[in-house]
Amino acid sequence: MDNFESAKKSFLEGLSFLENENFEEAELKFLESLRLLPERVSTLTNLAATQIKLKKYSEAKTYSEKAVELDANNSEAFLNLGFIEKEVGNLESALTFFNKALTLDLTNALAFLNKGAAFHELKRYEEALGSYKKAIELKPDYHEAWSNQGVTLNELKRYEEALGSYKKAIELKLDYHEAWSNQGVTLNELKRYEEALGSYKKAIELKPDYHEAWSNQGVTLNELKRHEEAIGSYERAIQLKPDYAIALWNLALNQLLMGDFKNGWDNFESRWYKKNSESYRHKDIPALKDLKNIATKTILVWSEQGYGDTIQFCRFITNLASLGASIILEVQPPLKSLMETSFSFCQVVSEGGKLINADFQVPLLSLPLLFGTTIDTIPNQIPYLKNLKSKSIYWGEKLEGNKKKLNIGVAFSGNENHQNDHNRSMNLALLRPLLRMGNLCLIQKNIKPIDRIFLNSNREISFLGDSIHSFADSGAIVEKMDIIVSVDTSLAHLSGALGIPTYVLLPWNPDWRWLLDRKDSPWYPTVKTLRQPSSGDWESVVIELISEINNAVNESI
Repeated sequence: MDNFESAKKSFLEGLSFLENENFEEAELKFLESLRLLPERVSTLTNLAATQIKLKKYSEAKTYSEKAVELDANNSEAFLNLGFIEKEVGNLESALTFFNKALTLDLTNALAFLNKGAAFHELKRYEEALGSYKKAIELKPDYHEAWSNQGVTLNELKRYEEALGSYKKAIELKLDYHEAWSNQGVTLNELKRYEEALGSYKKAIELKPDYHEAWSNQGVTLNELKRHEEAIGSYERAIQLKPDYAIALWNLALNQLLMGDFKNGWDNFESRWYKKNSESYRHKDIPALKDLKNIATKTILVWSEQGYGDTIQFCRFITNLASLGASIILEVQPPLKSLMETSFSFCQVVSEGGKLINADFQVPLLSLPLLFGTTIDTIPNQIPYLKNLKSKSIYWGEKLEGNKKKLNIGVAFSGNENHQNDHNRSMNLALLRPLLRMGNLCLIQKNIKPIDRIFLNSNREISFLGDSIHSFADSGAIVEKMDIIVSVDTSLAHLSGALGIPTYVLLPWNPDWRWLLDRKDSPWYPTVKTLRQPSSGDWESVVIELISEINNAVNESI
């Protein structure tokens, strides 16, 4: 058999292995064929496609570029290059290659599919839908395009349309496990939790090692407060894919919620590796790995996540300094003056400032892990924050109020962009009963239109947001209040850190920081938590709040 026939035989065997998803054998056969005929473009493109499946992106790129050198009009080679760029995160470059492939072949449905996926990752969702639509026009039975279209519709909160798209994908391919799992995600968004679990169950039956379905199932079990089952589902996902960051992250949140701080803090470190995670800053400075031999060392502690997180966890700065370290505390600019007043022994700087010289750096929320913090060892001596004297004087004069009534500071809603804001925030009108109990001062910056209407018709409520320029203002206002009533926002942490009597109003399934089914908070001795008895039931929470305030007033008389 001559070289051509031998190469052809190996090539055809490679195609068969590739079709049956035996990628290792396919790669060997294509390489064997290529040794005999090194400039055969079809072999180069199929070898690259196989190596992409094996995640050998560098090798795949080399063979794809060789194919382009030999045939500049080969759309498959450009498609491979686009897919490689997409997988390594070079999305704009990927789009360039996909467009080149489509210039050469406008009937390439796979190119439109991958172009849509790149647009989706860039959050250019309408353009993603346009690409999926074109793929489906070219190939109406393209189950992957129908399912991907559903994922993008889900991101746009067009949930019913997303379900229709998944349904079509499943009709076309009944054993399409990705579509079953994606359908579960959308059903979860619609709070149709039992149906979501049914979809995940089907996905797992079809592919028992489908780590994403196990992880998604954990999310829905968490929503149902079936936390032990959720933990089991996340753990199964991690067994299948040990580096699956989102499952590790969600596992950590459930462990911390249930008070398992030992395992929770360990798994909480996965936050840096999950998709769309916050950037890990100051990588040029060595990371603080333990608390040994840090006396005389300079440690940069930098804030992360939200304002409430900085307020809650800055308490560990005092513990760190007690070990003899010099501390540079980097915080969000609105917190800088409050932190300077509270931690005068530190150098406090704002995020985004000049380069910092330090021996070590550590993210603020990694300190509980370094200290081996348990529920019983949380440093909760309050107040651990101090207000700026000039601000206290200013707000003391501004908030004279009616001394015969309680001064009640209120935060009823948070940042609308927070992923859980729809659960944690409430409408101002629900707090109407407080008007009979005291002077209401709204200590928050933003008011939604529906709440603005209520505020305009109840002029006795003081909205202080326009006069709040930083947390130095917020802290001084909190200090002048008799009590604070807050949903799960930074104000709850601020008032707790200042030692003000505080009622935190929590959704049925709370954030891990408030633990599960407790009336108190081990983080803040002056905080009481009032929790929804069922999902969305703020009315019952307000009834309990009024009763708690009345009891507190009667006890103080």
